[in-house]
Amino acid sequence: MCLWPCLPHIAGAGSTLIPPAPTVQTDFQFPKRARSWQSAEFIPAVEDFENYFLTFQIGIEADITKKAKLRVVLYDDYTNQPANGRKANDIRLVTGLSYSFN
Repeated sequence: MCLWPCLPHIAGAGSTLIPPAPTVQTDFQFPKRARSWQSAEFIPAVEDFENYFLTFQIGIEADITKKAKLRVVLYDDYTNQPANGRKANDIRLVTGLSYSFN
């Protein structure tokens, strides 16, 4: 998920954000056919470090067959100074099924 191009719109007009943002990612491989991961990213505004954007992701992927996989991901996007009429937190649960033709 590429967040950088849309961040100036989220932070507000005239805001400048610091790239690259501090990011933490952890991956774990289960013994047979499953994988999990989590990542967190903190993106503050340059002129006001108290105005920031935080994104978090945690997911698991499991092989159903040799070619098919099931994936479940929880995304959490947080801005501590949201625009008027907006909530500070945006949480999404995304599930997907993938198939490899190889």
